[in-house]
Amino acid sequence: MKLDMETKNEEWVEIFKDMIPRDNYKIKVLLTNLADEQEIRLIGEKNRFKFSCFCYDEARFFSRELYLSAILDKEMFKKFEKDNFQNVIYEVKNSQLVRKLEYTSYYDPGTLHSQHYIIITQDSVVEILVSANSDLSISQY
Repeated sequence: MKLDMETKNEEWVEIFKDMIPRDNYKIKVLLTNLADEQEIRLIGEKNRFKFSCFCYDEARFFSRELYLSAILDKEMFKKFEKDNFQNVIYEVKNSQLVRKLEYTSYYDPGTLHSQHYIIITQDSVVEILVSANSDLSISQY
């Protein structure tokens, strides 16, 4: 199966490294109608974290198995797969998704400045595009 995703030339950068303890995380809640921010909550066997931002432009959810088997360029996966994606969240530099949305949006090419993040848990993958004027933060809850 081939999804409409192109990942060549992308670079995944670990963020919040060493802030998220090793655990078997699952995505439990995606809250989008909060007054001040939007959240994605992760629940592990021993730990709970939430990623928050003022707003995101897009969120896409996949089963982990489908996502990992459908990626065209496996090189970035091989880099983190040996550690079973324990960092949980990665920022995608040179994002093809951001580029694609630039050309299909009302923005002029080169003016959509979203930051692309991928969250990989034991059962799911979430891709989010966070508005450039909104920072992604992490906290325990």
